[in-house]
Amino acid sequence: MAFVLMKIFEEAPRRFDRWMNILTLGKLQAVRQQIVSELIRPGATVLEIGCGTGTLLLELASQDVKVTGIDNSQVMIQEAQRRIAAADLSSEVEVKKLHALQIEDDFEPGSFDQIVSVLAFSEMSDDEVDCLLGQCRKVLKPAGELILADESEPEGFMARCAYHVYRQASRLITYLGLQAKEIKKGNVFLKLLYFAIELPLMLLAFLVAPPVTRPLRGIERRMRRAGFCPWETRSFLGGTLKLVCARATTFDDIDYEVALLARDFDPIRAESEAETSSFWRSVRAFPKIVILQYIFRSIPYPTHARLIRIGNPGRKSPVLVTTNYDLTVRRVCRAFKSIDCFLLVAPAGGIDVWCAAGGGRFSIDSIISILKTSRVAELVDHRRLILPQLCANGINLFEVRRRTGWSAVFGPVDAKDVPAYLQSRRRTEKMMRVTYTAKERLEMAVAMWGSLSLRYTIFPVLIFGLAAAPRFIVIIATFALLISLGCFIIPGKTFVQKAGLLFLSAMAVVVAREMLHTGRLTGFDLQLGLLCFAGAYLVGSSYPSYTPLWQCGYSKLFYGFPNLRLEIIEERCIGCKLCDQVCPVECFSLADDHKMIFSEPGLCEGCMACLVQCPTDAIVNQVADEHQRLSQCQ
Repeated sequence: MAFVLMKIFEEAPRRFDRWMNILTLGKLQAVRQQIVSELIRPGATVLEIGCGTGTLLLELASQDVKVTGIDNSQVMIQEAQRRIAAADLSSEVEVKKLHALQIEDDFEPGSFDQIVSVLAFSEMSDDEVDCLLGQCRKVLKPAGELILADESEPEGFMARCAYHVYRQASRLITYLGLQAKEIKKGNVFLKLLYFAIELPLMLLAFLVAPPVTRPLRGIERRMRRAGFCPWETRSFLGGTLKLVCARATTFDDIDYEVALLARDFDPIRAESEAETSSFWRSVRAFPKIVILQYIFRSIPYPTHARLIRIGNPGRKSPVLVTTNYDLTVRRVCRAFKSIDCFLLVAPAGGIDVWCAAGGGRFSIDSIISILKTSRVAELVDHRRLILPQLCANGINLFEVRRRTGWSAVFGPVDAKDVPAYLQSRRRTEKMMRVTYTAKERLEMAVAMWGSLSLRYTIFPVLIFGLAAAPRFIVIIATFALLISLGCFIIPGKTFVQKAGLLFLSAMAVVVAREMLHTGRLTGFDLQLGLLCFAGAYLVGSSYPSYTPLWQCGYSKLFYGFPNLRLEIIEERCIGCKLCDQVCPVECFSLADDHKMIFSEPGLCEGCMACLVQCPTDAIVNQVADEHQRLSQCQ
């Protein structure tokens, strides 16, 4: 039994437990009952990690124990609080929103007699699991117990094969279901059209995307390594659900630290770019890199979240952060080769900084995770992070300090400017704005060609036959190249108009040639004209979503998001200029009264970084209510 489907069920908290019981054939509830009736000590202080909707919390509260529940999902916490209040147990149960890797920060050592977790560890990476086990050891009292129920691989070759087949099918259903959730409009036709268009790209992304959950492997061995002694293991659902009970061993803190540092995976290890990429490794990876990072650039391509030591950094060296998108990491390391620094590669689903932050994949939780698993705090004397400016649309600097204890500043937009920024400790106007050079436009032309060709070539094939496929692919490549390189000089107010002008020019050439040679148009000319029209429209309508300078209309069609209309409330504005400092295209300017004004609304590309960062909520979106309404699943 694979539990990856629970990621879909989490979208409906009030029905979550019902669907999980159906998925597990009632065994999950049986596991909870065994925990409550057989394993929890009377009068114990208990912490539940990943409390979800509060089902286990309520059962624990009925056993005369003092229980605290934490979860990182706000909707789950709200549902748990609702249930606890309805049961009139608010005084006996404490529930808080907290990242699991922050329990050592929020609770004193030796705070709990027992820690319970059900289906929470499987949502974490191996590094996070090891880090959390160590923190559980710290907050438990001497001889305290860790009770862990989670997904595991069954024993036996045939059982394991069947499990992996079922798990991959569940992963695919979950992935497609979460993609469908993003379509906010209730129009069934639009949803079907969206899937028909996006399915090839979804399947390719599914093959390289990291799983949202993973079975715990060797959990007993990892518990021993973290300072626990497993004393009982129970299996359910053919071995796919395992309940492990472990007791904290009693040894001094020095031995505990030695045990942590002796782990197979050293959390402090630092890798240099030279150490991680040899010549032959680059040769072997070249085809995959070209295909997935240039031709199909819109799909995730993750690398391992880790700490990278660049140069010879010391205790005062800067700590910079980026996402675990492989192309970004390689380019950042190349740009930083002349400086001594620590680079934190944060988990973000293998997506680039700007998209990951805007989509919620690169968040403060990602920063918490890499700070804890890398243990970079032990390597430096300061507590200051340098974040990429393009994550300002999803990560608030003030929240970073409040939740992590680390201060944060935004660095330059382009990683190439970071060495100069570190020397002067100030960002110039050029460092704060995105560029769109000829090289960057050429890269986007290749990415757009790959994406549009993969998604839309099936339609010409269905209409005109297989022979239309190479023609359509060449047409897409031609229009993508011309629009990208001529985006600033081709006449037209919109890119559909620019592409239309290119289409008319191409058709004029075709018609003139045929009239001169044969005096008439053939069926092939008509087919070519239709393919050119379709290619021009697709390139023109899609092009803004591949650029850093223009708003994307794709989200309005399929996701139901209206165009942003930003306004500055003068009474709230304190003239801090933070909106201008995070704006990638310079939409703001300072008025004579030292208030900020939205001086260039036509340049706004809708990243919403100014809304996220404004400390006084002086910047508002005039269509926020409609945006929120359309963002709710129907």
